[in-house]
Order: sequence, then C-alpha cells, then structure tokens
Amino acid sequence: MSKNVLRRKDFRVVTLFSFFVIVCFLAAVFAWLPQSWVTGHQRDYLDSAIVPMFENSQEDDENVLTPYVSGSLDPLSHARTQLDNQRAQMFNDAIQLMQFKHHDAAVIQWHKFIASYPSIVEAHVNLGFSFIALKEWDFAKAALEHALDVRAEQANAYYALALIAEEKGEWETALGNMRTYLHLRDSDAFASKARAAIWVWEDKIKTSKENK
Repeated sequence: MSKNVLRRKDFRVVTLFSFFVIVCFLAAVFAWLPQSWVTGHQRDYLDSAIVPMFENSQEDDENVLTPYVSGSLDPLSHARTQLDNQRAQMFNDAIQLMQFKHHDAAVIQWHKFIASYPSIVEAHVNLGFSFIALKEWDFAKAALEHALDVRAEQANAYYALALIAEEKGEWETALGNMRTYLHLRDSDAFASKARAAIWVWEDKIKTSKENK
C-alpha cells in the first residue's frame, strides 16, 4: 500500500513539473512572436517602432559606446527604412482586417494610417471599400472622392463609386464611373465584370426611358 502512495506522489510531481515546463515554453513562444500577431489592430505603432542604434548613443555617458558607422551605412537611410517598414506594417494590418471582414476595425485602422500618411491614395480607396462593406454609402463616397482629389486617375476609385451609384439607383452616374474605370484599366482582372455591369445598366436606362 505504501508503494502505491509513493507512486501516486511521484506521478503528481511529474505532472506538476510537466505543466510548469509547458507554461514556460508557451510564455517564451508568445514573447518571441511579432507584436502585431499578438495585439492585432490595437497595436500602438509609435511605441513599438524600432529606434535606430545611432539614436540611442549618448555622448555624455562614457559607459555607452557609440556604434561604428561604415561608409556603406547611412544613418538617415536606415531611419527611413525603419519608417517605411512601420508604414508597410500599418497598411498590411488594415488590409488583413478587411480580409477577415473586421470592417469596423479596418475603418479605424485606415483613419490612423491616413492621419500619418495622407498622400497614400490607396488608403483612401480602401477606406471607401471598408465603408461600402458597412453600407455607409455617403462616407464611402466621400473617401473615394478624396482619393480622386489626390490622384485623378485612380481607377479602382471609379469602380467603387460606380457600385455606390448602383446601390442608390443612379444608373447614369454608375455608368459614367464604370466607363471611366474601363478607360483606365481595360485589361484589368475586373474588366469583364465592369463590362457586364455596363451592359445591365445600359439596359436599365433604356427601359426607364421607354417607360416614360
């Protein structure tokens, strides 16, 4: 009987030790993962930005070594690279939210991105598409029209505006926007859909005029 008691105690010790090892392993894995995988769209990009080594050096502190910068390493170029990486991460996170149909969160993320990078026209277009997914037609239209203010030849903005006009039953406007889209991208992957939509809308306009 005493042997059975000892075996049970040994089993408990082994079980507890195994559980402790698993917890430590999982903690190490989460610490190693990139921050954007863990916190998603709530990530604070400014706080998580990588500070270049040359910005950490302190001339008054004798214990801090100033990093050697060779002729092939331009500190300003390095800083720009870090900012470009941060911008790309913000953009890709917003795209991922759209892909997972988290459209409310995507709208918030696009607003954050545009506040930092207002000249990136694709961000305005994607904000418009996010609003379309939420059926916020007026907000979507405003975002897309602003995209065209930044770049008048942004083809997919016209495509999205055509969809909004279709939703409102504004066939002439939808037709005009989709024709502009095809003029800019006649060989685009969505060109066949655009031509089909134009055929449908032309038929609706013709029928509407005949019934008057």
